[in-house]
Amino acid sequence: MSKFSFFKDLADFFSFKTRRLILLALVLSSIVGAAYWHMPSIARWWFTLGYVWLATLAIMSQTGFFVQFARTAVGVVLFGGRHKPVPLSSPEIDALASKMRVHGKARVYSTSNSWVGGPFTNALTSRVYIPLSWIESFPMSEIIAVIGHEFGHITRRVRLGLELAIGIVFAYAFGVMLLTVFTVIPLLVYEVGEIAIALYVASFILWRSEYRADMEGAKATGPEGLISVFELVKKKFGKDDGSETHPPLSKRIRRLEPLLDKDDN
Repeated sequence: MSKFSFFKDLADFFSFKTRRLILLALVLSSIVGAAYWHMPSIARWWFTLGYVWLATLAIMSQTGFFVQFARTAVGVVLFGGRHKPVPLSSPEIDALASKMRVHGKARVYSTSNSWVGGPFTNALTSRVYIPLSWIESFPMSEIIAVIGHEFGHITRRVRLGLELAIGIVFAYAFGVMLLTVFTVIPLLVYEVGEIAIALYVASFILWRSEYRADMEGAKATGPEGLISVFELVKKKFGKDDGSETHPPLSKRIRRLEPLLDKDDN
């Protein structure tokens, strides 16, 4: 873990809001950079200096997230064989799968793989993995609520794939716009602008996916379980910043709270 401490320190230094603002600044700067060759020479010099500095800052701020993501992916692939997932089955899980219409599609497993930090769903196989540490820490009612959230991803996985594809096309179109609509621009501005808008749009889409999965799961199991899990996780980590893929837990809780009133009625 110490090998990744430098990248973890970077991730902790740049809050998610800061990272998102840096990406937004890059996108806006790329639009300004479309007029690069129409700028006075002194303005081009200052723009280049500022743009390279901003791009470097973006790389530094995003490194921690991507390294952590790669670390988890590599750990799951390389060391997954040592921690063979165990099928997790119960009448409650089967009933939930039927209720959410994923019965026969989704399979739930528990895993003791320490590289898996939290529940996740393999979108290609529709397999849901729950860390053994979670099963030991939370009551079954809350685990069912978490599984409901993961089933929510499965019910919307085609839509998520389409939205991400549209987001990538939008990012490419943004780059083409910079190249053709405005003027000939430096390759640096084109490439960086395209990547920045792709990351920004992908984060927005993934946040929406998490909100939708929360609502799908909460409608099937009730919002109490998810709210309880989110509150405990937020308390455990002592911060609620969100990430490129997940909204802040406090926002997710606020979106679920209106469902509590519906349950009372």
